[in-house]
Amino acid sequence: MRQSTDWISVDDPVVATAARFIRENISRGIKVEDVALASHVSRRKLEQRFVRTLSRTPHEEIVRTQWRLVIYLLQHTELKLVAIARRCGFKHPEYMTAAFTKRYGCSPSEWRRGNRK
Repeated sequence: MRQSTDWISVDDPVVATAARFIRENISRGIKVEDVALASHVSRRKLEQRFVRTLSRTPHEEIVRTQWRLVIYLLQHTELKLVAIARRCGFKHPEYMTAAFTKRYGCSPSEWRRGNRK
């Protein structure tokens, strides 16, 4: 995914660092604890600053970033679902497919057929 299509401009340097870490490491299946460690603050402090700055938690940002990348890859590549799941930090492609279906009301393959660029 091009970096320019998914960035956050914020005044809080800790939140900016955390958001960049999330974007750059999403394929690793990162957790909030990983983001806090990379941002050099406690999990609680990270959560407070995220909510104050972005009105969402670091966990919500991780999930948001995962799904934005899934959608982008479905729309703009021919990658198989296994590869998409791996690139988006899902350990099991079956879980990604089930979660996608629940979230969007259709399977990733069905979504891809109807939303190609």
